[in-house]
Amino acid sequence: MSIICLKFAATVREYHQRNSEVVEKLRLCQHLETAAENAKSRKAKSVADDLQTQIDELLEEISEARNELAEFRELAKQYSSGEYT
Repeated sequence: MSIICLKFAATVREYHQRNSEVVEKLRLCQHLETAAENAKSRKAKSVADDLQTQIDELLEEISEARNELAEFRELAKQYSSGEYT
């Protein structure tokens, strides 16, 4: 294999690893949100507040990925509507 192919393969592996980590954090956020809603419905405010803190921390950790996704979706929308020139 050439050096270029090895570098390309390493870049792809890093990309997939990074995205896998983001996906896992998003899944955890979904579970925590469900738990927080359940805690609120049971009037367990301190538990719900703690869960919300954990959710906020996770969302902060993946804020860059969320921003990139929002930018991509906006660009895709511009392409599909013919606005992008």
